[in-house]
Amino acid sequence: MLTFSGKTVLVTGGTGDLGQALLRRLRAGGLRVAFTYHRQESLAGKLEKAFGAEETWALPWHSPRLAEAQQLVKTIQARWGEIHYLVNNAGVIRDRALANMDEEEWNDVLQTNLTAVFAVTRACIFNLLKRPGNAMVNISSVAALTGASGQSNYAAAKAGLLGFTRSLAREYGRLGLRVNALAPGYVASRMTDRLSETVKARALKLIPLQRFALPQEVAAAAAFLLSDQAGYIQGQVLAVDGGLSI
Repeated sequence: MLTFSGKTVLVTGGTGDLGQALLRRLRAGGLRVAFTYHRQESLAGKLEKAFGAEETWALPWHSPRLAEAQQLVKTIQARWGEIHYLVNNAGVIRDRALANMDEEEWNDVLQTNLTAVFAVTRACIFNLLKRPGNAMVNISSVAALTGASGQSNYAAAKAGLLGFTRSLAREYGRLGLRVNALAPGYVASRMTDRLSETVKARALKLIPLQRFALPQEVAAAAAFLLSDQAGYIQGQVLAVDGGLSI
């Protein structure tokens, strides 16, 4: 088990299956965890209690606007001081073939999955640069590596996130900030539970390991990239996809 010495992490999108796995793994490692949620206030409150309300903090946030992200970060700093780690996990999907996709569906996915990442990272950046060894992990997707039919908006946003990751790794590596990304494939979750058996079978045929990832496996990879054990890993994309992208 990787451990962290009483530091603080901000995780965006903490109420989904992967988000909850991230909270569980990072709290188990000794981190204070501030996490954001959208609409699911009751669930967020339950997660605070489940993981220890003194060290787990749910904050409402769902905006691509820099000013709102800056207020979010100021609120966390006022209570806990320095933010040492950032995990950009919040995201949405609005799947549709391009010929039928409207402007709102395109913009919603790009703003949530990419522009909001800019906003919260920009709001955190000076905090993250206070000391060498701080780190951030961006949760991208295998769709960024392979493309995905019916997900041109999602794949474009997640591919943009990889360029963002590599650019920040170059900009701030000399100051000791580590920036990496994960590219999960299919993850066992409430979302994949809604897939038809035909679609699941088709997906499994493409995955060499013949199963979907568990949320805790993706969370463990994120914790590794944040930890000192990944101290010489910079600007990389770790595919947690069972071999789907090879």
